[in-house]
Amino acid sequence: MRDRCGRVDVQDALAHVALVCNPNDARAFRRAVSSPTDREQFRAAGVPAPSRGCGAAGQRTVVAYAREMGLDLIEACACAEQIAIRSTAARAALTLFGRELRAVRDELDTGPSIAHAVIAAITFTGGPVAAYQALLEQAGDVAVLRDTTRVLEDLRSLCRAAHSYEREQGPAGTLAGFLDGTRAEQLDGLTAEQDDRLTISTIHAAKGTEARAVYVLACEERRLPSSHAIDSDRPRAIEEERRLFYVALTRAKDRLVLSTSLERFGSPTAGPSRFVGEAGL
Repeated sequence: MRDRCGRVDVQDALAHVALVCNPNDARAFRRAVSSPTDREQFRAAGVPAPSRGCGAAGQRTVVAYAREMGLDLIEACACAEQIAIRSTAARAALTLFGRELRAVRDELDTGPSIAHAVIAAITFTGGPVAAYQALLEQAGDVAVLRDTTRVLEDLRSLCRAAHSYEREQGPAGTLAGFLDGTRAEQLDGLTAEQDDRLTISTIHAAKGTEARAVYVLACEERRLPSSHAIDSDRPRAIEEERRLFYVALTRAKDRLVLSTSLERFGSPTAGPSRFVGEAGL
């Protein structure tokens, strides 16, 4: 067993939280829907690893359907029975996945705590905690039991971290802010001048980094800010995404390019983001 297997599983759990935070995050969707990433414990125990039966092809189908129908990825999963996925079991699993995370997202919009949202995002039916609790109940191998116990403790630590973040931040805390503080990937020490790599990143993942040139794509209404934020009843929803826009702008050391489009996926866009005008650009 790998000594740091729990870290992979925490990142799987965080993908669920990230998807609740931004239901258009395709990267978080792909990781969450195909978790657990590490199946070694399940193989060692002779226990079938939980699977929603949605591999790379199925994930592309869901993403394409969401774009075509103008839905976010959580809502697209909740409508999986209408998607052209061959497996009946996969459609049923995706539907449950979507409905469970939609309930978490809807609760967050009505005011429950950030810690509550984090806990709900990983303890729902068929979620990360349930997968490892089931393994703990079925496994007989001592090493598997030890590693699975450690994974569950890692997930409990994540929940405790959410409570701590909430206590420290108070009313200023956001789910996006919590995610920013739990990034596991560390900077490799390169300065912007030394780093010649091209990095494709979400705005959340770019926080704390810097580059000579930054290109921010799709600076359009209903993308930045997202439709979810615009239609939300939470007064803070737009403000949270305005802060994200500020984070994106301030990653650039020498050059900043913002892009918008008149048409996307065959349909007119809602025009340039309000944030562009607010920034005087």
